[in-house]
Amino acid sequence: MNPMRRESPYPMVSVDEAMRIIAAHTPVLATEQIDALTGDGRVLAEDITAPASLPDLPKAAVDGYALRAEDGVQPRRVLAELTAGSARGITLGPGTAVRIMTGAPVPAGADAVIMVEQTEEEAGVLRIQRELQAGESIHTVGQDIAQGVLVLARGSVLGF
Repeated sequence: MNPMRRESPYPMVSVDEAMRIIAAHTPVLATEQIDALTGDGRVLAEDITAPASLPDLPKAAVDGYALRAEDGVQPRRVLAELTAGSARGITLGPGTAVRIMTGAPVPAGADAVIMVEQTEEEAGVLRIQRELQAGESIHTVGQDIAQGVLVLARGSVLGF
């Protein structure tokens, strides 16, 4: 046996066990709620989860027209215009469409959005240049993040 080398009198423990022992003997620091813009370099005390789904409603992914894909390429009567943030009680029926801007909620009855560049509108009548599939150019509820999903974990260091 090498006289310079001796065995430790302390028992070996796993990393997980060592972390448990350290956590059991480490006092919890005080927490405070601060504005996120002043949090640079701070450490999160709690998990942050999404309080709601984003987007919260189906929304247009492009500027164009919301319509029913099942109507094919037939001309449609344009009923109104929807902008981002607007919430009008419009429901599309067969042969109708709504002019819509990126980010606007897709109205009831519509299941697709066609880009304005693929259309022609004259005297309130819309003509489209191709057939669409249901769901085309629509951001679905929770597409960016679903309600309840972990956004930032406890212990994360905030930075800009």
